[in-house]
Amino acid sequence: MINKNNHIKIYIDNAATTPPAMEVIEAVRSAQDEFWGNCSSLHYEGVKALRKLEQSRQVIAEIVSSQANQIVFTSGATESINLALSLATEKTSRGRIVISSVEHPASLNATNRFKEQGWLIEEWPVNEEGLIDLNRLDQLLDPPTKILSIIWGQSEVGTIQPIELLAEECNNRGIIFHTDATQIIPHYSINWNKLNISFLSASAHKFNGPKGIGILLLGKNVIHHSEFRNPINELSIRPGTVALPLIVGMKTAFELIDKKTYEFYNSDNSKKTNLYSNTLLLRQKLSRNNQLLFTGHPSNRIPNHISMLVTDTNGNPINGRNLVYKLSNLGLCASTGTACMSGKSIDSHVLRAMNVDTAYLRSGLRFTLSSSLSHSEIIQIPDILTTAISDLTS
Repeated sequence: MINKNNHIKIYIDNAATTPPAMEVIEAVRSAQDEFWGNCSSLHYEGVKALRKLEQSRQVIAEIVSSQANQIVFTSGATESINLALSLATEKTSRGRIVISSVEHPASLNATNRFKEQGWLIEEWPVNEEGLIDLNRLDQLLDPPTKILSIIWGQSEVGTIQPIELLAEECNNRGIIFHTDATQIIPHYSINWNKLNISFLSASAHKFNGPKGIGILLLGKNVIHHSEFRNPINELSIRPGTVALPLIVGMKTAFELIDKKTYEFYNSDNSKKTNLYSNTLLLRQKLSRNNQLLFTGHPSNRIPNHISMLVTDTNGNPINGRNLVYKLSNLGLCASTGTACMSGKSIDSHVLRAMNVDTAYLRSGLRFTLSSSLSHSEIIQIPDILTTAISDLTS
């Protein structure tokens, strides 16, 4: 048990947002002070700001192994998702859009909008570990499918989808492929030029960057395809004044994660990061609690992610929202799942898609760690959770 009067503060909700790095805060402040001109202006201050904008774009391009003209700056992943799907549907005859049954609400809302325009929307089912059913691949990627949108790393249960396989299949079939990589960018190196993906979306605040800025990566098939605008640029698809300080902050955040040791996609265990090891340590300690049932794929998952269903001693579900409130009072910041849905008292569509029993659709809990979490903090977490569960069920 823990001392309920102590005032520890442990933050393990990094899938929702991350604290901005001090270098990022300073970069935003400095850019706001020095590069305040409008990038569209022809005078000295505008030209200076434009140069800083394109320099930032080039730095990010080098980090993700893309060309500078493949980068579009947005307000975040939600806008990137909507832009990607809008561009795809504008230049493609109506047909079928396939999404996974465990997509983020941003993708679900975007595709529902296209249903009203005559598009057929179909969900790709997943198994009990949250992986898409590859036995349905030919059926779902055959005509009339024109667009596929699949979340790369599922934010609620952590499962990673076989994006490279899907990209190859879509490329061979002429299908436009978008992936929401919001949870992937902080942990994996991206070699954009080697991926046959049409669009990739992400938000800076998921990797210690500022809120309000994101990225849309355009694939080679988009840049060079005659049916798309040529060239695609921010002025043609996203007019408005450029948020240069936020872009500079995101560029700095990209530089910071590039300096870290990534857990490379499909890497062997020798390349695992300390973050991955610490996550395994916490998962091992939590596994001793028989009131927790882990969700998502056990190994093919986001490296800092632990998700579970929580029950009382009789196996009855505990409401995840109530548990999150209790944990917060005890100094532990966690969540029930996707941030934009965790504040609502509704069943989890992700858990439902994974065939979790209806009684447990509101008992999910998610821990997402950061590299700054200390060993002493990690070993306190199981006791804090035990105390919170006990308080709710006593």
